[in-house]
Amino acid sequence: MEAASGDDGRLHVLIVEDEPAHAELMETIFASHGRHHVVIASDIASARQSIATKSPDIVIADLRLPDGQGTDLISGYQHQADYPLVLLTSHGDEQIAVEAMKSGILDYLVKSNGVFAELPGIAERAVREWHEVRRRREAEKALMHVSRLATMGELIAGISHEINQPLFAVKNLSQACRKILDQDQPDMAFLSQCVNDISIAAEWAGEVVHRLKRFIRNQEPERREADISELVDETVDLLKFELARSRITLQVESTEPAPVLHVDRIQIQQVLVNLIKNAIEAIDESNATVREITVRIESQAEHVVVSVSDTGPGIPADVENIFAAFATTKTEGMGMSLAISQTITAAHAGQLTHDSSVSGGANFTLRLPVATR
Repeated sequence: MEAASGDDGRLHVLIVEDEPAHAELMETIFASHGRHHVVIASDIASARQSIATKSPDIVIADLRLPDGQGTDLISGYQHQADYPLVLLTSHGDEQIAVEAMKSGILDYLVKSNGVFAELPGIAERAVREWHEVRRRREAEKALMHVSRLATMGELIAGISHEINQPLFAVKNLSQACRKILDQDQPDMAFLSQCVNDISIAAEWAGEVVHRLKRFIRNQEPERREADISELVDETVDLLKFELARSRITLQVESTEPAPVLHVDRIQIQQVLVNLIKNAIEAIDESNATVREITVRIESQAEHVVVSVSDTGPGIPADVENIFAAFATTKTEGMGMSLAISQTITAAHAGQLTHDSSVSGGANFTLRLPVATR
């Protein structure tokens, strides 16, 4: 059948249940269908041993177990996990269900005879849904990478300019060193300063290359603690040649240190690049007299808010959903950058919205949850 993915054609199901009667009942129900290979574990530790031996197609776990909670078996964020997890509990609790879904489980069920009877069908549907979600996310990941490569292609002139500056400095300083060494009495202090400046210029060029490689790298999403101010500054550095070429002034406003975020740095930077680059293009296409972009970083109780405002023409009233794929207000735009940004933001449990700025241009607001300790 379509949902079965084990070597023997059966669905490999790991049931983690410390109540013997419930475990026996579920095993019997699955056995009656004959399409599943079932392994029973009574706690988190034995479940992990079973997973290490053979990764299951699906895990069905009780919420409360002797050595932890069923959600402890999530192998990472939902898009990184190796298997879907369905959680069972004896007591329905909406808040617990919401928190469990946020942690990455696929479904949350309240134990009952009816639910137990339906578990084989639930498991098969869950595995099909899981594989579909994984395929969709792989496609989204590929699209995001292509978008970053396209962005870097558009910014290649600025990148070349930024790298050429330190290389030019290295060339001039090395020539100065040669002239100093040709003197009968070399000025060693000046020579030392030149060598130090060469080192600084080389580090500068190296950092540019490292920053670009990091931005275009096609890797699995990896969420770590990040400082949003650093991400904004790095993004502005990537785009500063574009800003200068378009004669646009960009100002970053931040009243206080922002709380730590737990995000994939590359993906969030891709959102920031898209928003600022769109603002640059909007100002260019409108031939605005006032050419300014303002990036504001604001700390709220449980979120960090980054807004990007421009002095362009704003979003036309006839655009129904600016975040829809292929929706664009630009003459040569593909309309994918905001759709990709929206996808990334949603995957981080954030929000991306837009309205009009004080100047009449567009204002995009990125809201991301702060890291929980």
